[in-house]
Amino acid sequence: MPPSYCVKDEKPCVRWVQKYFKDCLCNTKDDISFGFGLISLVCWGVAEIPQIITNFGTKSSHGVSLAFLLTWIAGDIFNLMGCLLEPATVSESDPYTL
Repeated sequence: MPPSYCVKDEKPCVRWVQKYFKDCLCNTKDDISFGFGLISLVCWGVAEIPQIITNFGTKSSHGVSLAFLLTWIAGDIFNLMGCLLEPATVSESDPYTL
């Protein structure tokens, strides 16, 4: 697969992002937005782990871990920052939704 090229900024796309996410990061704003999105996904993915460990150790599902809440909030903050930097919506990226 030939590498994509950002015509506007006259530079090649980041190869691994293009390969795995089918996206082209053309400038610093795109890079930062994509980075915040990845951080958000990681926070979302690991947010439940402290709660699962606590519940398993106490053999109870009562109460919520502070680490769970803080990781969840951090993920949402990075998600919001990524969205604000790259305000793409489904209707902009998929012409069939209109």
